[in-house]
Amino acid sequence: MEITNNLKEIKKIYKKNKLIPFLGAGLSTPYKLPNWNELLKKLNEEFVSDENIRKIIELEINSGEYWEAIENIKFHGYTDDFSIQKKVVDIMLEGKDNQAEDDNYRDIANLDVPFHLTTNYDNNISNYLQSEYAPIILSDAGVSTQKWAIEENMKQVVHLHGTFSKPTSIVLTKEKYDELYNNEVYTNLFSFLKAGFTFLFIGFSYSDKYIEYLVNLKKDIFNDYHYILMANPTPEIRREFLKNYKIHVIPYQIDNLSDSKQHILAIRTVLEYLEKESVEENF
Repeated sequence: MEITNNLKEIKKIYKKNKLIPFLGAGLSTPYKLPNWNELLKKLNEEFVSDENIRKIIELEINSGEYWEAIENIKFHGYTDDFSIQKKVVDIMLEGKDNQAEDDNYRDIANLDVPFHLTTNYDNNISNYLQSEYAPIILSDAGVSTQKWAIEENMKQVVHLHGTFSKPTSIVLTKEKYDELYNNEVYTNLFSFLKAGFTFLFIGFSYSDKYIEYLVNLKKDIFNDYHYILMANPTPEIRREFLKNYKIHVIPYQIDNLSDSKQHILAIRTVLEYLEKESVEENF
């Protein structure tokens, strides 16, 4: 792996205890849990009976128009948020006993960081962390700015979009995203984190709509640079993330993008580098 200036910089941030892992669905791929695309397709099949409408919604899903798709599933499936939340739990629980030969959650849990933010509904990161503190479900519990300050040095998992252990906490719709990210709980969290902390996004792809949503909604947070691990990014993608989101892409190269083992080993190499005491030019 080439040791770039960005990688050296993020290592300095980590050593100052100012790095916050921001975890996405890609990390749970080894457990065969559905990603957003797969989850919405399952919901589409479950709720929408009209085959022609299902095909239209599937096109939206394949185009990454996830919020449009979920609204159409609700409308044409004659259902509501709670029914969909419960079905999401059912789908996720189908894979709750899946075992992974390997994953990066252990690597992330080994990092000495104060918080782990995750958009995932599963509890995989919590299962590896040696922490006496229960995960915080931000969409289900109010947390004051004072509490964040007190718990800064504790390994705390924060579920931004809920968890399948509490179906009503699960966030799916654009309306719910807007409502949550503009309420006091989320504002307090991001206000606390913007005071010197840096995000490292792991498990997100270049086409992930959530990053665009978050950056546009929380422009005051992204007035400084953050980082993302990404497989085989093109130069154009790296420039786009820097220009549009102020996010430096830390690339890793693999032969097969669909091979989760290759992702795991490449990500592990980066995370192990952060923990090393010396700074090698290449290894």
